Amino acid sequence: MGEVLKVIKEIKLGGGKFLIEQNAPLITGGSNVIHLQNEKFRMEMSEPEFLKIAGSIAWARRNFDFLKGRKKT
Repeated sequence: MGEVLKVIKEIKLGGGKFLIEQNAPLITGGSNVIHLQNEKFRMEMSEPEFLKIAGSIAWARRNFDFLKGRKKT
C-alpha cells in the first residue's frame, strides 16, 4: 500500500460511510492509487479508472434527474 496523499472525501453509499483516499503510486512514474474504503471493505483502483467511474456516476445522476423532471439539461 502506498503513502496516503490526502483524503478526498467521506461519502455515504449503500447505508455505509466510506473514505475516498488518494495514495502515492506503487511504482515510480505510475499513476496515483485511489482507495474507496471503510472498516469492512476496501477497493483499490488507479486514478484514471476512478475518474472514469466518477464521471459515469455523475453522468448517470444527471440523466436520471432529467428523466424524472428534476433538472433541465
